[in-house]
Amino acid sequence: MLTLAVLGLSTRGAPLKGPYATQHSKMTMPDPLPRHIDVYFPLNASQPLRFLSFAHGAEGGWAILPIVYTSLLHSLASWGYVVAATRACIMGSNVPCHYHEHQLSVIDWARAEAAKGTPPFALANLSTVGIAGHSMGGEATLYNSEA
Repeated sequence: MLTLAVLGLSTRGAPLKGPYATQHSKMTMPDPLPRHIDVYFPLNASQPLRFLSFAHGAEGGWAILPIVYTSLLHSLASWGYVVAATRACIMGSNVPCHYHEHQLSVIDWARAEAAKGTPPFALANLSTVGIAGHSMGGEATLYNSEA
């Protein structure tokens, strides 16, 4: 089952923090081209954690850098989510870009990592996942929710 969450960003104040401290890890997903994934997850949380695939936005034809979402993604992780934020679409290249495919491929990758026992994915319930995004990533989220 796929659940839907479309998030807006606010520059007013810090996002609410949940009961868990969080950690950020940079991982690489082979995808025919290696793609960087920023993974945010709670520390010392009990199982099972929830999983969310986050798709970033685009500004002026270029990807919005993941650092823009750091506070938001740490906040989500503090509530018991493993959040995988792909750095989708290599702008300015000849590689075709489909945000919606990148968002879903991260879920498949996370499931494969969980099967290998890779933390934090091994602690997540990947039978029910969430998708979220901002701007172009929000459009990908809406597209995927209708699939």
